Amino acid sequence: MKNWEESYNSYKNGEMKKHYEELKDKIDAKKSSMEEYKEFQKMTKVMENLPKVENLMDYREKLEKNLEMLKEEYAVRSSEEKIASTKEKLEAEMAENMKKHEEITSKKKEIAKQLNEKNLSDADKEKLENEMKVLDTEFANIEKKVSENNDLFVKNEKSSSEITKNEKMKKFSKEEIREQCFKTSSMISKCNIVAGNLMEGVSREGIEFRLKDWKDRKFTSKTPLPLTRKERESKKNKEENKKIEINSEEKNKTPEEIEIEEILKKAEKKEKEETALAEVDKFEKAHPFLSKFIKKDSWLGKKIMEYEERSQAKKDKEDKKDKKDKEDKEDKEDKKDKEVEPKENKENTQKEQFRDYLKYDIDIMDVAEKGIEKARLEILEKKREELRNNSQEPEK
Repeated sequence: MKNWEESYNSYKNGEMKKHYEELKDKIDAKKSSMEEYKEFQKMTKVMENLPKVENLMDYREKLEKNLEMLKEEYAVRSSEEKIASTKEKLEAEMAENMKKHEEITSKKKEIAKQLNEKNLSDADKEKLENEMKVLDTEFANIEKKVSENNDLFVKNEKSSSEITKNEKMKKFSKEEIREQCFKTSSMISKCNIVAGNLMEGVSREGIEFRLKDWKDRKFTSKTPLPLTRKERESKKNKEENKKIEINSEEKNKTPEEIEIEEILKKAEKKEKEETALAEVDKFEKAHPFLSKFIKKDSWLGKKIMEYEERSQAKKDKEDKKDKKDKEDKEDKEDKKDKEVEPKENKENTQKEQFRDYLKYDIDIMDVAEKGIEKARLEILEKKREELRNNSQEPEK
């Protein structure tokens, strides 16, 4: 079954035109069946709805850009919090290190003074020299820490100075930006639902009835931020690539490996039914059911253990790779949050400006019929008119 976007493209590129004209000719010649007449009526409504769908697609595109900007701003705010927290921690460490630095310097001076005293016994001299060596080591370590902390502090301050906020979002707190992400995502979903209904030939009244009980998605502080269209496509591509890799691995398995896997699958099913697991050797502990009829030293027993060891080693390697990939991704995202290229930001500011489309309660069907800009301007004009009327009311 086609989704509404595929159906929309079929109408826009003319694929449905021939079929529509054939149905029209049959109806004009009074040779159509009831089903064909109904189909023609539906197609006529869909064709009338195409401009409305285009308006919704335009609105959805604007909302998608807004969601991207909101998520970028949320990442910026998170970076700010992280930088502030790092700064506080570094300042505390720097204060502690400077205190230790002063204490060690003072002790070194005291010992140096004692070493210059006359009538100092060899034993006392050796003791003081050993204490001085310890202090020299501690002093070197503290100086190293002070230098490292200074470098980190400078780097952290540089990251802070490079953060660029979206001017249009300054009025929002971090939590309000998060809330805006979910509201925007919900409105995108509403656009898709309304567009889907329009591509089914449903009337405004019918769509409004279906939207009567519409509720925005609920979210908590732990709910992950909604994905943008680009992120969803990227995720879908990764999943498809993973499936291709898995299928490729399946094809490369030897008949022996496939046979062992089948045995293990059957055994695993039986093993789940086993309740008591005695502390026995590795094979018996791993496979209490299999060990009843397969000896661990037998050819098949050895093959199973070898296969499992290979599988575990492969899994460990993949887990290690996944962990590294995840860490690399997090590092890149963190770096992306911190790095700012003025030229690129300037271009983005010129091309894309955040506009709060959700500030006023704009009817989604008005957007479909008039387009978001006209619907928005009408709402703004209505608000202005209300303000003018209120200001002109005589005082009581």
